[in-house]
Amino acid sequence: MKSSDRGLRKHDRLKRRAEFEYAYKNGKRLFERHFVAFVLTKRDGPLRLGVVASRRVGNSVERCRAKRLLREVFRNNRPAEAVAADVVLVARSSMTEASYGEVEKAYARTVSRALEQSSEDS
Repeated sequence: MKSSDRGLRKHDRLKRRAEFEYAYKNGKRLFERHFVAFVLTKRDGPLRLGVVASRRVGNSVERCRAKRLLREVFRNNRPAEAVAADVVLVARSSMTEASYGEVEKAYARTVSRALEQSSEDS
């Protein structure tokens, strides 16, 4: 697999504010210590990700690290089956001390499980 195939392409990301707000309003909320996830399942389309880190998380370096960490966990834990959903991950201030393993375990407990359930339901 080429390294360019491993990243998130443009159509795998949420970009517009309206897309984020729609996921906040209509998505299922999942609370974890290091992040809050909003999972909005759809009938068809790609699995897309949006990542948010407000100033409460920390300075720009800490916010960027938190977003990189969340994107990496999402990328490494994509479901094997095609799932049509929008996932918004909102970093919490505890992300500044979190390790990759802690965030990955929390993601697997919540978001991965929700995505698996949505693929079984459809």
